[in-house]
Amino acid sequence: MCRRPFYLLVTLMVILGCNSQNTPQITIACAANFFPTLRKISRDFAQHHQVKVNNVMGASGNLYAQIESGAPYDIFFSADCHYPQKINNNSNVPVAYVTGKLVLWTNMDLEVHQGISLLTTKKIQTIAIANPQYAPYGQKSKEMLMFYKVWDKIHSKLVFGKNVGQTFQFAQTGNADIAIVPLSLAKKSGQYWQIPPRSYTPITQCYIVLNNNALSKKFLSFFHKSHHTIKKDGYDIPK
Repeated sequence: MCRRPFYLLVTLMVILGCNSQNTPQITIACAANFFPTLRKISRDFAQHHQVKVNNVMGASGNLYAQIESGAPYDIFFSADCHYPQKINNNSNVPVAYVTGKLVLWTNMDLEVHQGISLLTTKKIQTIAIANPQYAPYGQKSKEMLMFYKVWDKIHSKLVFGKNVGQTFQFAQTGNADIAIVPLSLAKKSGQYWQIPPRSYTPITQCYIVLNNNALSKKFLSFFHKSHHTIKKDGYDIPK
């Protein structure tokens, strides 16, 4: 079954529904890890400017595929810079907007501060990570596990989420004992251990403007004034 036309149909239905109300609107594609933060900023922007903001969440690789298939997004917030750089957009270039951090997160009574060594013990039967094929945070998770030379040892324990949101949900609902997720999601509840950044290459996230209209410019101006919200959610701002 081909899913891309379905995604495009849903997106078009949302946009056409908004247009029927004659309300200025902007549609933003956003990686799952940054979606909760973007939603807060979008809500404030919409209230301040009396506009409609449509936020579409997904794994960066899937969102990129939708864009290549013609999805009418105005801005794409990726979980890396690779996918924005692949987009053929002569008028705009990717802009780094945050750097992220990886953590081990669990909702169970586990000694999570044992760190990576905990993953190889019998206490842990299932480990959730985002699918490295589509999700940049999944790629960084695999890179980190290979750095510690445990990828092969724990591979049979791994369950893969289609994005970091689903990965977090696996552990949150007990379908996985522990998850490797962004710090931004881990701050909500449970307990976590921050993974040393030396074990994976920096997680620099970029956005790219796809529709260089007045509302896109206005949103990004508002976005870049929202550093307090972004930092509070566990991200660093690139210099």
